Amino acid sequence: MINVNKNAPAIARSEIEIIAEPEKVWDMLTDIENWPKWNHDVKNASLKREVSVGSSFKWKAGPGTITSTFQKIERPKLLVWTGKTLGIKAIHVWKLMPKDDETIVSSEESWDG
Repeated sequence: MINVNKNAPAIARSEIEIIAEPEKVWDMLTDIENWPKWNHDVKNASLKREVSVGSSFKWKAGPGTITSTFQKIERPKLLVWTGKTLGIKAIHVWKLMPKDDETIVSSEESWDG
């Protein structure tokens, strides 16, 4: 299992309950090119191949364009990617857990470099 870098100078964590099944949330998270529709920090995003371990995608948030690579995929429970931009190395982990008719989505990311 790939985890965020617990010793990184910057770590962000969040959790939310979404009224949707994990599969629907998963479909939204893995629809990379539509990230700007629900995450207004993302200006554009593109994935040239399918969502699979080792495939890369590019996206722009803030001043830099980030090239990220999927490291671990367990549909519809876990999505891990790593990326680099402006000398910063990022590790991002999304976990989806079903709860009744909802999904608890946890997001954790570390930045170092």
